[in-house]
Amino acid sequence: MSTILSEEFERKFGHFLSKFKIVPIISICCFILFFLFFFHNLSQQSVFAVQEYQLPYPGILPNNPLYPVKVMRDRIMEFFTREPLKKSELYLLFADKRINMAQVVRQTDWTLTETTVSKAEKYLLKLQDSLLAAKRMGLTPTGSFIEKVKLAGKAHHKILESLKKSAPSEFKQKFDVSIKLNEQFQRFANGL
Repeated sequence: MSTILSEEFERKFGHFLSKFKIVPIISICCFILFFLFFFHNLSQQSVFAVQEYQLPYPGILPNNPLYPVKVMRDRIMEFFTREPLKKSELYLLFADKRINMAQVVRQTDWTLTETTVSKAEKYLLKLQDSLLAAKRMGLTPTGSFIEKVKLAGKAHHKILESLKKSAPSEFKQKFDVSIKLNEQFQRFANGL
């Protein structure tokens, strides 16, 4: 009797497939797409996913006549920000904006580019001092901020190497100084 059921099942299944030939193909495609999306989403959330650091918009550039107003505004913001962790976030923002400015300004003025890069890396060292002050006060930065700081150090280093490579020979040694400041900061950031 079991052979009759299996023959009957095979006949019905064959009839089903002949009637709906597209259904198995659609089912297989849906199954494949589900797993592709699933693994793509998993790779985006993975610890091993490639992380890219987005620099903020630089705003007014150093070769603009209004740039001194921006510098004054930054100093006022720095003065009135008292909490070390907030100050750390501010220094990171200033450093990121300066390194992004340097990338834009390099097309016209290498002296200004080198000066801007130097200021960016000095802001990273101020960030380091601010985080140490926060630690002395018993404050700890969030894990996401620490990761952001580490990514910023790496992004700055990559940009510095790129700028040094394309810089005229008389500026290469000056970029080495900024690269050393960045490496010092990265050692600190990796120890957080």
